Amino acid sequence: MIKIKVKNFGPIKNGFTQSEDGFFEVGKLSIFVGNQGAGKSTVAKLISSFLWVEKVILSSEMNKNDISTKSFFKKLLAFHKIESYYSTESQIEFEDQYLKISIIDEKIQYEILNQEEYIRPQIQYIPAERNLVSVVNRFSQLRMLPDSLQNFLYAYDDAIRDTEMQNVESPIENLKVRYNKRKNKVEVFTNDYSLGLDSAASGFQSSIPLFIVSKYFSDSIKKRRNEYKFKSLAEEKKFYKDYSGIMKEKMNEYSKKTLEPFFDIPENDEPFYNMPVGDEPFYCEPETKDGDTFQKFLNRTLNSRFCNIVEEPELNLFPDSQKNIASFLIECLNGNKNNNLIITTHSPYVLETINNSIYAALLQKKGISVESIVPLLEQIEYENVSAYMVKNGEIFSIMVNDLKQIDPSEIDKCSEEINTIYSELIDMEVNNEN
Repeated sequence: MIKIKVKNFGPIKNGFTQSEDGFFEVGKLSIFVGNQGAGKSTVAKLISSFLWVEKVILSSEMNKNDISTKSFFKKLLAFHKIESYYSTESQIEFEDQYLKISIIDEKIQYEILNQEEYIRPQIQYIPAERNLVSVVNRFSQLRMLPDSLQNFLYAYDDAIRDTEMQNVESPIENLKVRYNKRKNKVEVFTNDYSLGLDSAASGFQSSIPLFIVSKYFSDSIKKRRNEYKFKSLAEEKKFYKDYSGIMKEKMNEYSKKTLEPFFDIPENDEPFYNMPVGDEPFYCEPETKDGDTFQKFLNRTLNSRFCNIVEEPELNLFPDSQKNIASFLIECLNGNKNNNLIITTHSPYVLETINNSIYAALLQKKGISVESIVPLLEQIEYENVSAYMVKNGEIFSIMVNDLKQIDPSEIDKCSEEINTIYSELIDMEVNNEN
């Protein structure tokens, strides 16, 4: 479980006031709602940034001296264009089971809690400006884009090129997606029409890039559980070198006969290919300490979970499509037990879809089969969900523990106000007739 504390950082002033220490929990699924400019995306961007810092620390991709500098901290915040939010009054802390991070004098200070158990994530921030990728083919020619958007552009480009996207069902009803390699463009089509994504409706231009990238990384993590293919020879050699150093003594404990059924043992330190990797260690019995050590090493070395951070999945979508895209994101979340999903939203339809997923999981746990209504992969247990309203510089929980639901009233107050105005107009008409 992730905990984070934010005070006096941009629009966030008092932060979370429902705990004595100011920390609030980020669950397997976390939702942040609030008015535009309230700070919900600010919180999501900080979580994304700290997850990335944790990754480079625990994967030993940077040394401590480089991380603990003011310039590194400023660059970290600049990635999401939030560097101006920091002041001497800011209080920012992050903690999970692996690492504790705090910001002191514009420098990152950290304490490693449990590096051995670390599960390396694929972290993807999907920004609200994502529809730009739908109308641009040559990303390398773009200049002066925010780093986070540039990062998403490259992730999208990798996704459409590395996957066989032909006749893929999208979350939007009756809409399919394919990649036209000859034209180098994504196309959407139904039984009645086909057109390039760059010519499609704004809702498609917003939702399809989200769909493609989320599906790509979710599927990649699932495939990683059975087989891992290195992206480059350099990556493969580095992995094998690290593996050899850590596991050499343990490998000697097992005979060649034990290993031969699974892969050819490389000789002279030559790299080997397509190592099968599953939920259970592949070269010894699951309960052995050595197998567990190797699996942990793989978890630290390879991206083994997906942290998906999505701004406003409902953008430009009809309510029914908002429901479908929310269900799709939960399905991606459930693709791996260690995945995380963080959503910022203005949509009551997204919240109510998640509430249905929570309720379905509760009924399923009671032995009431509801799979025909809400499929298992679209269900999520209440204990794995956290939801917060960000308002007037404060963050507060909108989870209703008695009902085991998210309270949508804060986000849907406008409907009440609209209905009140309508009632008042009716009263005025009636009074005028009298």
